[in-house]
Amino acid sequence: MARSSLPARLPQPRTATEPHGPGGFTLVEVSIVVTTMLVIVGSFLAALNSVTNTGVRIQALVNNQETVRFGLDRLQRDLRAANPVDAPSTTGAYSNAMQIELGPNPGIRIVVRWFYDMTPTSSTYEALLRQVMSGNGASASVTSQVAVITRVRNLETNTPLFTYYDSGGNNLVSNNPTTPANVANCAIRVHVQVNSDAQPGPQPFGENIDVELRNRLPGGIIGCAS
Repeated sequence: MARSSLPARLPQPRTATEPHGPGGFTLVEVSIVVTTMLVIVGSFLAALNSVTNTGVRIQALVNNQETVRFGLDRLQRDLRAANPVDAPSTTGAYSNAMQIELGPNPGIRIVVRWFYDMTPTSSTYEALLRQVMSGNGASASVTSQVAVITRVRNLETNTPLFTYYDSGGNNLVSNNPTTPANVANCAIRVHVQVNSDAQPGPQPFGENIDVELRNRLPGGIIGCAS
């Protein structure tokens, strides 16, 4: 039987009901898929970044809390051993500085000043410093210092670092204005309030302690006129 002389059937062109040929996609389809994937990946990365930033902030806050508490523990040890408390030049200086002497007798005492630096041009601005002084007089100089807490924020909240109380519970600076020497003689308890924040970003944290000056108990020394 003779073979048909008709030509072989040619491939038919695609129609609207056949959007793509075998294994192929149109440009519109590829664009839609890519856009969808970009949206999904972007959302995932944004969520991951948010979680990471939250973790960093939490860790910074925890570190700051530990720094403040360790610093206050060191301050508390010094204040408890104060023997005696030195009077500053003005009563107003008491809110952000406290100078004490440590040791059993005048011959071997160490003069220590805890000082909240509120000078904007200082390299230790808004830090709580522990300074060792050359003496207890007005001309004494700082021989060494350590920034115990570096991000103190009492200045922003107008909060005094130190508040002093006598044996009757009276606030010796604000409620009972008196001389600097009288505060030094009458104080038997010191309230310490530290407001601080952590990096990165503001993470407010407040911690306070009440410290009894054990060398003053049950109250004051000779010359206290409170």
